[in-house]
Amino acid sequence: MLGGFQLEGCDVYASCEPCPMCLGALYWARPARVYFAATQADAAAAGFDDSFIYRQIGIAPPSATSP
Repeated sequence: MLGGFQLEGCDVYASCEPCPMCLGALYWARPARVYFAATQADAAAAGFDDSFIYRQIGIAPPSATSP
């Protein structure tokens, strides 16, 4: 048991590059390394296109749009 939410010293393996929500969780967890097989482009080609979310992250809240 790790005893907390941080994954310091751990490796995370995922089938795809982290989505924005998972990326946020990874920043909080602070693992040593993250390994993934598919890229954002691979995910988009399979129908999981989160590029809209990535574009919204850099926009100040009053100007950002909701889906």
